[in-house]
Amino acid sequence: MLTDATYHILSSNHKINIFLLMLLLCVGCKEDKLSSQSNQTEEEIYLGDFKENPFKWGYINKKGEITIKAIYEDNRDFSEGLAAANFQGKWGYINKRGETVIDFQYRTATEFSEGFAIVQLFDRAYITIDTKGNVISRGNYEEQYPYSNKRSRIKEDGKYGFVNIDGIRIDTLSYLRASNYDANRSIVQTRDGYHVIDTDLKVLTPRPYDKIYPSNSRFWKFKRQKNFGYLDSENEFTEWIEGLEKAAQFENGIACIQKNNTNYILNEKGDLKEIPYPSIRNLSNGRVAFSDKGKYGILNKDGEIIAPEIYDGLYKYSNQRIGYQKGTLWGYLDIEGKEVTPPLFPLVWDYKDGMARAITSNGIGFIDTLGKQLVPPIFIEVRDFSEELARVQVFR
Repeated sequence: MLTDATYHILSSNHKINIFLLMLLLCVGCKEDKLSSQSNQTEEEIYLGDFKENPFKWGYINKKGEITIKAIYEDNRDFSEGLAAANFQGKWGYINKRGETVIDFQYRTATEFSEGFAIVQLFDRAYITIDTKGNVISRGNYEEQYPYSNKRSRIKEDGKYGFVNIDGIRIDTLSYLRASNYDANRSIVQTRDGYHVIDTDLKVLTPRPYDKIYPSNSRFWKFKRQKNFGYLDSENEFTEWIEGLEKAAQFENGIACIQKNNTNYILNEKGDLKEIPYPSIRNLSNGRVAFSDKGKYGILNKDGEIIAPEIYDGLYKYSNQRIGYQKGTLWGYLDIEGKEVTPPLFPLVWDYKDGMARAITSNGIGFIDTLGKQLVPPIFIEVRDFSEELARVQVFR
C-alpha cells in the first residue's frame, strides 16, 4: 500500500521524468533546426529573417518631385555621383538616374569617399571597391570605416588600426581607440593616454592626455585629470591654455569656458569676456546662448544681448539661421536675433544650402530662409539634400 509520502515522491519523480522527456524533445527539435540551418549559406540565413519594409525609400529633387522611385528598403545620401541603396535586403549602388551601377549583393555598404567604398559580404568580410564595383582589397576585420586621407580605420581583435587603399596595415601598434583621419590627423588612445598622430603615424602631441577632442579650428580641447585646456595645432600642439573647470570647442573664433567658477567667452587671441550668467554655450557664427531663469537668450561675441531670455530651446546657427522653441513649437531667428519665422512647426532642423526641413500636420517638407514652403510637407520622412537629391520615405 502506498503511503501519502511515497505517492508524492513517485508523483514528483513522474513529473520530473515528463519534464526531462519534453526537454530532450525540445533539444532534439532545436538540433534538427540548427542542422537544417547549417546547410544554408550565410546569405540564406541572413535573408531568411528579412521582412519587407512597407515604407520604401527613394529620392526627390528640389522641386519635391520624385526622380528615383521609392522602391528601396533603405538608402544613403549621394556621394561622388553614387548612392548606396538596399533592395530586398541586399545593398548595392545606383546613379542619379536610378540605374543600378553595382549589383545588390552586399550585407552592408558605406558612401563613396575618395573614389572608394567599404562594403561587407555575407560571410562578414569587408572589401574595398571602386566606383565600378571592382574589388581593390579584402580584410577579415570586426569593423571597417570609410576612407579619409587615403586611410581606412579598422577594428581587429578589439583594437583599432589603419590600412591603406591596398588593404595593407600601415601601423605597427594597435590602438585602444582611434578616430577617422581628418585633415591628415587622427586622435588615438594608447595605454598611456590620448595622442594626435599624422598619416605617417608620427605622434604630434608633446605628452599623453586623458582625452583629446577633435576640432576643425586651430585650438583643440584636451582634458588632464579634472581640468581642461587647449592645444595649439599650428604650433606643434603646444599647450596654449590650461587649468579650466569647463571648456567647449572653438567655433568661429570663440569658445565658452569656465575658470574659477566664472564663465567667459574666449577668443583665439586669448582675450576673455566675463559673462555674468550661470550657463552659456557656443551657438557658432560668433553667437552664445545664455540661461539664468530656465529660459534661453543669445549674446554676441562681445557678451551683448541680441535676443532676450524667452526661449525654451535653441539649436546652433547654420546658414545664419537658428531654430528656436517657444512652448511646444519651433521657428527660426536670424543672425541678429530677430524672429524671421513664427513658432509654427512641431519640429525643425538646421538649414543647409538655404533650405531647412520642417514638420507640419501634413508631413515633412522644406522651407526657405524666410519660412516659405519650397517642397510640400507630404513625406513621412525626408533627409537633407546631397548632390541635389534628398532621400524620402513613402508608404507603398
